Amino acid sequence: MRWHTTDYRKRDKREARGNLVNRGFWLTFPRLMPLCRLFGHKPVVDGYDNSRDGGSRWVVCDRCGVRPDGQGRLDPKLWCIGQRYNGPRTATPPDLRALKSLQLGDKLPPEPSFHPPGPWPTAPTGVIGGQLLIGRTHGLFNVGVELGCAGADHVLAGHVQVNPLGALYLHTEGFGTGL
Repeated sequence: MRWHTTDYRKRDKREARGNLVNRGFWLTFPRLMPLCRLFGHKPVVDGYDNSRDGGSRWVVCDRCGVRPDGQGRLDPKLWCIGQRYNGPRTATPPDLRALKSLQLGDKLPPEPSFHPPGPWPTAPTGVIGGQLLIGRTHGLFNVGVELGCAGADHVLAGHVQVNPLGALYLHTEGFGTGL
């Protein structure tokens, strides 16, 4: 487990006027993934479509949302979102291979436009975090809950704002992907 906080008032001095407290916090701890620990990860293709660049594809576990270490960069023309991934895997992430070749003094090979995913992480972690703001906020009163997707940074998020009292924002990173 790891606890981390930061004071946003020190960073955002101009915007901090009227705020008594503006602190972000994160608690990182191991994720419990009973199905994946028993049966192994279920790799599927995730990504997005875009008319300008054609989109992007990578690999993610369909059960727990964990991405391999080196999530891969797959060809969007060959892989559909939601399709089961049964393609090749690399022993080490592509970035680490390039770094090793630099350390050994070899010339850096050109980076392939598409590469398979790396190995699954051995001890995936998740984060519960948020921000506490005491003092002036934007808007008068606001309550919200968001449910993202497995590829989102904040899978679950919620907030309560009451001006001029303050606001509380909460989110998860890695938890709640089954929802």
